[in-house]
Amino acid sequence: MVKAPALRPRLPDLYRQHVASLREAMAREGGTEVNEALRALIERVEVQADRIELQGALSAMLAAGL
Repeated sequence: MVKAPALRPRLPDLYRQHVASLREAMAREGGTEVNEALRALIERVEVQADRIELQGALSAMLAAGL
């Protein structure tokens, strides 16, 4: 059985801030800022034969249904 990740109480707020930063950077077409915003949400990408898994804050939030 896989242990569920411990979630920080402010995780939904943190996610909203990261997404807002990403939207702002995309609106300004700031390539470096967009990359930094994405890296803050995604730690690692694992490519399997039948799927691609995102590891990090984004996947934990999605798994928690936030």
